Amino acid sequence: MDFQNSIVFARQLDEQDTRKLFRTNFFLISQHKEKDAIYLTGNSHRLQHKTTKGEIN
Repeated sequence: MDFQNSIVFARQLDEQDTRKLFRTNFFLISQHKEKDAIYLTGNSHRLQHKTTKGEIN
């Protein structure tokens, strides 16, 4: 596969991803203060699972 730096290519990869159904289990950040946002993950900062709050409480 040849990498292409385009939104079309990225969406094609997303469609082919066999794990895409797991996305609904996490809080995905796309907007912050009504502006588009990019969430950068690091080693310890991952997307929060939707069950986390219930597990803590």
